Amino acid sequence: MSTPSVIIVENRVDTTRTWALSDGSYSSRFAPPIVVSAAILAARQLREKLTRIAMAMLGTDKVGYENGQFYDINNPSRRIDIRRMASSVNWDPGSLPEGLDASLSATVFYQPPTVKAAEGDKINSSATYAIQAQLAVIELDPNTYDIKVKKYVIAHDAGRILKREFVDGQLMGGLMHGLALTLYEELMYDDQGNPLTTSLDIYETPTLAEAVGMEVEFIHFETPTKHLVSGLMVLVREP
Repeated sequence: MSTPSVIIVENRVDTTRTWALSDGSYSSRFAPPIVVSAAILAARQLREKLTRIAMAMLGTDKVGYENGQFYDINNPSRRIDIRRMASSVNWDPGSLPEGLDASLSATVFYQPPTVKAAEGDKINSSATYAIQAQLAVIELDPNTYDIKVKKYVIAHDAGRILKREFVDGQLMGGLMHGLALTLYEELMYDDQGNPLTTSLDIYETPTLAEAVGMEVEFIHFETPTKHLVSGLMVLVREP
């Protein structure tokens, strides 16, 4: 397969317009649960098509699949590699039985059943909702009133976790962002409404020093949602 020398990425989200349901799938609210659901349905369609092609190539009415190969269930020694199937379809589409085209692709448009059109001024803007509980153990300096977070625990259920490292990274980023909002970041004004927070020296943010020494524990639960094909729910971030 050749790789195009130029790849063009088209962004269909127009930030100059008012947000609408037709703006597409993006962010953790929509992209993973919806895009993965569509990908699963497309993969199922492609699997069905490849199964019919394998049956034709092996001359059998029943095939199985394992380790990248389709095989004749009646005679498992008769096998064909999926890569050879793709090559054969590409180079010799005329050998396919009637009713099978040579396109090894699938396009799926998936609409989550939980997202409906707006009713008046009310709208459900999330396809799914995750569950999360958090606990912070802090140490308070009696003299300076400085707060030191000693331990932080997050227990959550994101439906189905695709990659644990990505989830841990997003939870850790949300944790630090939440601590920043709670303990450091503040926009201050005087009695006349003039801003007093005019530089990053005053508008504090947590640094690596605040993260070092803090014990962090993530407790993962996985309860796939029945509403979406992917089973995914959004991943809650900030505390």
